[in-house]
Amino acid sequence: MKTILLLGASALMMGTAANAGTNGGTFYDGDGSSYGVSWNSSTWDDFNDDAASTVNAQFTLHGTVNKYCAVAGVDGGVSNGLQNSTVDLGTIGVNVGDDTAANQLFTMTGPAHVNIDSAAAGCNYNNTVTLSKDDIRGLVNTNPGGYDSSQFQANIPYEVVASFTGVPINTVGAGSTQTVDVATNANSASGQFGAWRSPLHLDVNIPQVSSNGLVAGTYQGTVTLTLATL
Repeated sequence: MKTILLLGASALMMGTAANAGTNGGTFYDGDGSSYGVSWNSSTWDDFNDDAASTVNAQFTLHGTVNKYCAVAGVDGGVSNGLQNSTVDLGTIGVNVGDDTAANQLFTMTGPAHVNIDSAAAGCNYNNTVTLSKDDIRGLVNTNPGGYDSSQFQANIPYEVVASFTGVPINTVGAGSTQTVDVATNANSASGQFGAWRSPLHLDVNIPQVSSNGLVAGTYQGTVTLTLATL
C-alpha cells in the first residue's frame, strides 16, 4: 500500500523547451530506505524552423495609376480634339459716319472680347499647359485685296489668357489661380504645373485698332490649348 501511494504521488511533467532530450531519476520514500523507484523519459525536440516568440510578416501592395490630361467635352489623343469649334464674332464694327475724321475712318468702334469656359479640366501628374496662336499677327484677313499699308491693316492683334486653379510644378499645397498668357505680340506661351483639376477659362482680349483702318473681309485666327503630362 505504501508503494502505491508513492507512485500515485508521482507527477508527470513535460517541458516545452527545445532539445528536451532524455531525462531520468529515482524516487525515495521518507523512511530512509535504500531502495527507490527509478524513472526515465524521452521526448522529441521542438521542430522550430523559422519560428520565434514574435513573428512579423510584410506584404507590399503595388498598383499603377496612368497619367492623363482631360478637358470636358474634348476628345483625347493626337488625332482627336474639339471639333466644329468656330466662335462667331459677328460683325466687327468700324467707324464710317459722315462726320468721321480721315484718321478715324474705318477704325474699330471698340474692343472685342471672347469667353471660352470648360466646366472641368486638368491633369493627374506634373504637366505643361500651352497656349498658341496659328499666326502671331492675330486675326488675319487672308483675302484683303490691295490697300495703302500706311493707312490700313489686314490683321487684328489679340491676347489670350488661360486660367485655372492649380499649383506650380512639384508643389504640394492648396491650389490658387494659375495663368498662361499669350500677349498680343506673342505667338505662344506655356507653364508647368503640378496635378490639378478645376474649371478652365480662356479669355480672348481683342484691343481696339484705332491707328489704322481695317480692310474689309473675314478675319480669322486659331487658338490651340494643349495639356500634356510630363
